[in-house]
Amino acid sequence: MQCENSNPPVSTTLAPFRNKVFRSIWTATQISSLGWLVQTVAISWLMATILASDLMVALVQADNSQ
Repeated sequence: MQCENSNPPVSTTLAPFRNKVFRSIWTATQISSLGWLVQTVAISWLMATILASDLMVALVQADNSQ
């Protein structure tokens, strides 16, 4: 006699989000990435507004790009 599973596991793209630990780590990573982006834009903007030297602005922006 075959054993039928009434609820077979469904493989979806969002399946990992059912795991609480994964959701926590993923959320923390997204917040960290957003913070890095804001910091990068703020530093570039600050350097562009306070320095008259195009070379220094270019060096700061080149240093922030990875």
